[in-house]
This record gives sequence, C-alpha cells and structure tokens, in this order.
Amino acid sequence: MIKKALLGIFLLVLAAVIFLFYFAWRSPDFYPASGDCKFSTPPMTMADYDSVSQIHPRPFIIDIDASKKNPKWGKVLFYGATHTRDINDRQLADIEKKWEAFDPNVCLVEGRLGFLVPGLMDPVEKFGEMGFVYKLSRRDGVEAFTWEEELDDEITAVLRKFKPEQAAMFYILRPYFSNIRFGKPENPDEYVKGFIENRTQHPQLQNTIKTVGDIDAIWNREFRGNDKKGNPIKDWRETSDEYGLPLWLGDISAESNFVRNEHLACLIVTLVKQGKRVFVIGGSSHPVCIERTLVSELK
Repeated sequence: MIKKALLGIFLLVLAAVIFLFYFAWRSPDFYPASGDCKFSTPPMTMADYDSVSQIHPRPFIIDIDASKKNPKWGKVLFYGATHTRDINDRQLADIEKKWEAFDPNVCLVEGRLGFLVPGLMDPVEKFGEMGFVYKLSRRDGVEAFTWEEELDDEITAVLRKFKPEQAAMFYILRPYFSNIRFGKPENPDEYVKGFIENRTQHPQLQNTIKTVGDIDAIWNREFRGNDKKGNPIKDWRETSDEYGLPLWLGDISAESNFVRNEHLACLIVTLVKQGKRVFVIGGSSHPVCIERTLVSELK
C-alpha cells in the first residue's frame, strides 16, 4: 500500500515536472548578436528626455517602413506604453489591434520576464504589457527576444563612470524601485535579499554589498537630506523610480537607460536591415529617446 502511494506521488510529481517543462513560460532569450552600431545621430540622453517627458504623447508609437528606402529592408513598429498591470487597461486592446495589423515576424520585449505558468498566472498582472505582447507572440508563433543586453555588459559600460559600490547599489535595488509603483512588497528586505547575490556576480561588484544591512548603511551615509530638486529623500523602502531616483542613483539610472537605448536602437536597426517586421514593446521613454536614431538610420 505504501509503495503504491509513493508511486502515485512520484507519478504526480513527474507529470507536474513534464507539464512545467513543456508549457511553462520562460523569459525570452537575448538576441544572439546585435552588431556594432556607430550612429551619426545617437539616442537622446535622459537629460534631453527630461525636457520633453511631460509633453510627449502616451503611448508613443514609432512606425517606420524602411523598405521604402531599400526594398530588402523590413519595418518596425515600436509601441511605447505607459507601464501597467491592469488587465482592463485600454492600451492592451490597442496593442493587440496594432499587433494584428502589423503582422510581425519577430518581437522584442523590455526586461527579463521570468517564469509563468499559463492558466494559473496572468501575464499582465505578472509582467505588465510586456507579458501581454509575449503572450501574443506565443499565440501567433512569432519569434520573441528581450531587447535588453546581458547584464554584465550593461554593468561594464556603467562602471566607466561610476564606482563599483554605487553600481552594485543601483542594480540590486533597481527591480525594487521599478516594481514598488504597483504595490509595496510585504517584506521589502526579503524581496531585495533575492537580488544581492545574483546582481553582484560581475567581477568588479563582488564583495561590494553582501547584506541588506550594507544597503542601509550606504543609504544612511549617502542619501540624507534633500534630493537635487530639494525634496526630502525617503528611505529606500519607500522609493520608486516612477519620478526619478535621488542623487547619484538618478545619474546611474540615466546612464543605464542611455546604454540600454543604444543597444535597443542597434538591435532594431540590425533586424530591420535583415528584412524583419519588428514589433517592439517598452516604456514610452524608450521610443522617444531612439526615434531620431531610427529615423536617421532607416529612412
């Protein structure tokens, strides 16, 4: 009887493992190579973007048919959304309408989406509009990639201007700062603990920050008083990146976004020049920042 019960449990576990292996979502892969782009018109810096951030439309959409210039080239539609995790957000219907009209053969999504079990987890509630577009790609058999570059490569670029301790602080806390707008975690310290080890694997970041206590010590040392706009700086547990980060964390964020936008523009140009129809989803600042670069390279 015990053997039968154990066999039954084993078979149930095996069935669950097989189900997860074949049906669970995994984050889209990095694109294998984006080339080495030298742009005559680079993306906006975040300082440039700040001057238009309050006046540009949302969503911000780029729609370029590069084949009008070169018949061998493809097209790009970049949907720059307002980040959402509301399954009833009107943007989602608009995204799907534009997706179907555009009929892409490759899509690029912002971020690393992580693990999701369809039917048990909603992609919008879990990953926002990025999850929704990934769902469309899986539904329609469209090849999908993250438009991010490998984290170590981004960190290497940021370290040209910032100290290892500063970079470690930013990359450990970035997921927290990005997600708190959707609700503060029940235990911020536990949430952040999960990022300390895997966000400090870069050779120059090892042994910089090891505990939440280290984060508190740096915060108390570096982020006292007011920010550059004269506003009181809150504890990191109450800080969101929705309206910018304080002091040098904001500077690192700006540099990180510039590096990401350069990589994104290069990736889009590479794919379009391969004749692809590329659908891109990301926050609205990104298409604003790279529009002039894409227009210069593809029109």
